[in-house]
Amino acid sequence: MTNRELNILDQNLSKIGNLQGVKFVYAIAKNAQKIKNELQVVRETINKFEGIEEYRDELKKLKEDFMLKMRTIKDEREIAEEERKIQEIMNKKYPKISKMIEELWNQESKIELHKIKQKDLPKEITADQLSGIIDLIED
Repeated sequence: MTNRELNILDQNLSKIGNLQGVKFVYAIAKNAQKIKNELQVVRETINKFEGIEEYRDELKKLKEDFMLKMRTIKDEREIAEEERKIQEIMNKKYPKISKMIEELWNQESKIELHKIKQKDLPKEITADQLSGIIDLIED
């Protein structure tokens, strides 16, 4: 699992905090802590990149402009296109930092996640919630 996939999994874990079941909640909490620790290392590494402050300032400006545009954009494809444009601008303006960040997010993590048995899944879990944590489910 890459660091990027861990980041997505971390976001998905936050969406299932209302579900119950001792074994399920234990596994979620254990994984959430492991993932947060791993992502903290990734973020600290990025923070050490030379020129990262300037990169972030530029990214913030572009995203603020994007937020203003979003008021008029209704189509998700247009939103995705605008996000792609932002990344393209950043890649051109800051190729070295962009490449290092991309490589770090695409790097395989050595984290060992705590698997959840299917029988321990809460009955209330939705298909969307389940698909967000599918990597944690033991076959």
